[in-house]
Amino acid sequence: MTSRSWGYSLQRAAARRDSKARRELLLPGPLLLAGTIFTVLATLLLPFTPLGALFQFQPLPLHFYAGLVVILALYIVTAKVAKYVFYKKIVP
Repeated sequence: MTSRSWGYSLQRAAARRDSKARRELLLPGPLLLAGTIFTVLATLLLPFTPLGALFQFQPLPLHFYAGLVVILALYIVTAKVAKYVFYKKIVP
């Protein structure tokens, strides 16, 4: 086996390993995902709790929540696309 073919097979093995690592980088860790979900739910539900009344929080109109869902969905899709492009094109 020549040094050139040996190097090529090592590059192919590294590429397979890197593609698996790249897929793992596109997904959030379980603790980050759980923390994010908890924070979002606590923030949205706080005005409806006695603690929210203590701080004089007022529930927002339903159309605000609909707009918030649309904005967050667009943000998530944009972040996923940007992360995919970054790890696909920028990071070899």
